[in-house]
Amino acid sequence: MCLIDIKYHLVILICLILLVLGANAQVVNIENRRLDKTNNGWFGTGELALGLIRNQNSAVNFATRISMLYGKDKHRYLLMTDAAINQSNLGNIESTGWFHFRYNYLAKENFSWEGFAQTLFSQQMRLYPRYTIGAGARYKVFQTDSLKLYVGSSLMFEHENLQNPRSSYSSERLTFYFSWVWINKTDFTVDWMFLYQPRLFNFSDNRLQTEIRSEARINRQFRMRIQLSLLYDSDPPANVPRLFMNSRTGLMINF
Repeated sequence: MCLIDIKYHLVILICLILLVLGANAQVVNIENRRLDKTNNGWFGTGELALGLIRNQNSAVNFATRISMLYGKDKHRYLLMTDAAINQSNLGNIESTGWFHFRYNYLAKENFSWEGFAQTLFSQQMRLYPRYTIGAGARYKVFQTDSLKLYVGSSLMFEHENLQNPRSSYSSERLTFYFSWVWINKTDFTVDWMFLYQPRLFNFSDNRLQTEIRSEARINRQFRMRIQLSLLYDSDPPANVPRLFMNSRTGLMINF
């Protein structure tokens, strides 16, 4: 193995350790941020977005996101960050954000294995934070020039720290997801994702999420994105609503 490959794997290992030590996740949809590239090398996108969150109160948020992908042969390393500041209709200012690292190995043309570590902190959800690590498989059902369809599943372990009042909780969950992407050449795309995440030994404790997103190209570097997501948690922390709605409009730049 050459020195450059050793350096890349070392960087990835350090990122993975840091994310495992700092992770906190609600349901995070990374399907539409995978940067599904087949070439070797570095790829990335950055985004500035303005959004609306709706639960028991309303909040306007300003968010920034960065997605970076490194590909080499059958290996893909993906690192994503999302940070936002929320201003509620009650005058409260709250912060939320997450970090996600994922390794993907393309075992066959339509089948890959994945491992991931993730963290999400959220004042609205009382998460400070929740640690998540897991692994699973991803299958490309079919792909044409304008349509892609994926399904996947994974097993993950999580540990969350809550505040007001303070408590901690650990669990294991299964994740099943369906992802559909429609592409109109390079000018316009629409994707939809549905995710089901039950406890491994208690399926009545589950999370459901659906998200739809559209993107339109402005020029070679900039794109406009509109996104709507719904999240349902059957057993959220005390004083946290079961249903969250989040809409965002953002400007993206490719690099």
